[in-house]
Amino acid sequence: MVQEPVIGIFDSGVGGFTVYKKIKEVTSANCIYYGDCLNAPYGNKEESEIRELIKEDILFLEEKGVTHFVNACNSMSVLTTDALLKESHISTDRYTDMIRAFDKHAVCTPDEIILVIATTATIRSGVYQDVLMKKGVNAFGYAYTDLAVAIENNRTREELLAIVEGGMVYAKEVGATSIIYGCTHYPLIHGLFLEAKEKLGWTGEFIDPAIYVAEEVRQWGITGEHGFCPYSSKDTPAFIKNVIKFV
Repeated sequence: MVQEPVIGIFDSGVGGFTVYKKIKEVTSANCIYYGDCLNAPYGNKEESEIRELIKEDILFLEEKGVTHFVNACNSMSVLTTDALLKESHISTDRYTDMIRAFDKHAVCTPDEIILVIATTATIRSGVYQDVLMKKGVNAFGYAYTDLAVAIENNRTREELLAIVEGGMVYAKEVGATSIIYGCTHYPLIHGLFLEAKEKLGWTGEFIDPAIYVAEEVRQWGITGEHGFCPYSSKDTPAFIKNVIKFV
């Protein structure tokens, strides 16, 4: 019996819902979502710990019958090498992540100055900056050490806005023409980024790499019945809120 294709989307918490939102716009494929809210966020953890969590996330989805994998966490994408996929028995033609999709599909021009805002782990890796420089673009990085945590913990809009403003100030300092959301949690509060942009007088644009992930998934050509089943290692208020919002 041939197994029906199922897309598994995994993230360190609720940020991957923003990736699912883009994916469901381009495919009718059945999707399973797994958010490891118990260990969220991954962005400030040691690399060895993140690698082990990636393996556990993939194993969970495999046991649910997933055939194609979308890594919706930038901090995990940085460390999901071909060797790790081989160890988990996942072929690269059935896998994509935030950075691979961005590298493959994003088009940039030399006159751009792009700021990557992300967790400590993603900025520390320098992967986005390397990809952008390979595309001939000036790139800078800004690490929010606590924004993903604040989003996972349902902090107030005032508290979130105060954190967001730090990156916007830096965007003005470096003359950024665009900001890349290098953490999938950040598009969840896109409205607050727009508010900070207006307040501080920054005139650039925001880029959500989830659109490039969706393009890669579209090319898989998988069809289904638009089924969606969310799982979490811990049912937090933020997870429940986003299940209601996106389902």
